Amino acid sequence: MTSKTTKHPDDGSVKQFSVFVENKVGRLNELVESFGKADIHIMALCLVDTTDSTIIRIIVDYPEKAEEVLIEHRFAYDAVPVVAIELQSES
Repeated sequence: MTSKTTKHPDDGSVKQFSVFVENKVGRLNELVESFGKADIHIMALCLVDTTDSTIIRIIVDYPEKAEEVLIEHRFAYDAVPVVAIELQSES
């Protein structure tokens, strides 16, 4: 397997959403179900929680559609381009 380095971050970047929710039972499930009903798959997920709030960082397969869902369901969010890598199963 060969490795490849991208010299410019704009090459191959993907959109990451940071969704801001209250730290409450069921909020992550609401987000996941909203995406599921729109046939949007979560490709990567990371969350950071505090006593009162949570930031859910996600990468999805259809970012434009995901943005519509976030707006429709009134989730507070921000979107930024990030560089993502795909690891092979033997990595």
